[in-house]
Amino acid sequence: MKIYSFGEETKPAILLLPGTCCHWKRNFGHVIPLLQEHFYVLCASYDGFDETEDSTFPNMLIETAKLENYIQKNLGGQLFAAYGCSLGGSFVGLMVQRKKIHIRHGILGSSDLDQGSSFGTWAMAKAMTPLLGKMLRSGKLPVWAKKKMEEKAGAEYAQAMLQLFGCSAATQELPSMAFVSNTSIFNQFFSDMVTPLEDDIYVPGTKIHCFYAVKMGEEYENRYRRHFVDPDIRYHAMQHEELLACYPEQWVEEVLASCRLEGRGMEENDFEERHFTEAERAQAEITESGNPRKPEGEDGKKMLERMNESHHNVTGWALSLWEIQGNDNILDIGCGGGAALSRMAEHVTDGHLTGIDYSPVSVETSRATNAESVAAGKMEILEGSVEKLPFEAETFDKIVTVESFYFWPNPQENLKEVRRVLKTGGTFLLVADIYEKPGLPREVKDNIRKFHLFNPTREQFKNLFREAGFAETRIHTKDGEDWICVEGTK
Repeated sequence: MKIYSFGEETKPAILLLPGTCCHWKRNFGHVIPLLQEHFYVLCASYDGFDETEDSTFPNMLIETAKLENYIQKNLGGQLFAAYGCSLGGSFVGLMVQRKKIHIRHGILGSSDLDQGSSFGTWAMAKAMTPLLGKMLRSGKLPVWAKKKMEEKAGAEYAQAMLQLFGCSAATQELPSMAFVSNTSIFNQFFSDMVTPLEDDIYVPGTKIHCFYAVKMGEEYENRYRRHFVDPDIRYHAMQHEELLACYPEQWVEEVLASCRLEGRGMEENDFEERHFTEAERAQAEITESGNPRKPEGEDGKKMLERMNESHHNVTGWALSLWEIQGNDNILDIGCGGGAALSRMAEHVTDGHLTGIDYSPVSVETSRATNAESVAAGKMEILEGSVEKLPFEAETFDKIVTVESFYFWPNPQENLKEVRRVLKTGGTFLLVADIYEKPGLPREVKDNIRKFHLFNPTREQFKNLFREAGFAETRIHTKDGEDWICVEGTK
């Protein structure tokens, strides 16, 4: 094994760990120059996967011990941060679990953390090794496999991932992987899946951050939460390692934010303390206690009342994009305190309005806000989830969600469920007062992290709506604000 180093040793050290059957340059060559501004960058090149060595990958535990020995010898056993790309995340978990060294920030890059039985994994590794070996030696993915990958995830992502893996033309920046032996491939593949990672790993002074690629499926988020105590889950509407492969600048921003270095040069301390007024502090305490993800208790009611006011302007702006007809049948998902329903009720005369929310407190508050319309039979408020909407297909002319998409459990699948109950030709408005873009205020970014908000970019919103099956997607933003309204037509 070799460890390549870049930048100034006086800066905080970050260790980069490649993925399965990957070369360090292919995984990280495009981000190392960006990281050097902030870190002393160390990049591991595993046994059997470095062209300058005649070696064979042994197993995960032996390689882990070598990493630990390097850190003990060269860094006094202290590592500021470690980022594991895919399989590299297993190394991060193992080093934290073993406690031979101390890592302040352990970052998993959409790692799958698969575990399997010895026999089943042995059979799988035996079958996969010759296929992987052939791909690495030829530098090409079979045509059928490449086509399937492009159809599922898009040509840009497919090409970027093939470069990361080694299935593209070799250059000085993207070395050939033809030197890798089948023995190294088998040992790495097999040992990764049979080397156990404990549940509820916790080390004082260590924070685990997981770059969760939502399109991989919610079982991966569940694994992160099973293996680590209170991990910092960072949601991205992307495929496996798409952030690293396709959006290097945004990837670096996430690494910096995870390590609390964002906008602070070389300081290792936490974010600068912000001085709140007593009123601001009280409101922040109510928000945290009231639980914006699923409002609860008396503080939840207070928070909803405040949100009815604070969301007034962005809601009005978004609804102005619609021409609400008197006979429209409209659904509000995540109706919260019911203010949006109340505003739409002013325009619906012969139609019907339905609100749905999975918080009993929100349902109660929304019914109280709209008591007159509910009593008249013009509106109903139901308790339920966007995961399984209790309506027939093609039910609603219009659907809206205001400030709730951040918390949807499975955004891609949930959007498909929204489309299912929308009539053909109908429109869905997704309204939010922030979206991911450069220049968001620090306190906004802090809240995104604190409450684990799913906050896509404009382009990611388009991709989500397209993959959910919407025929047309339009993005609306407002000058001078961070607002966004994504309009999908079925």
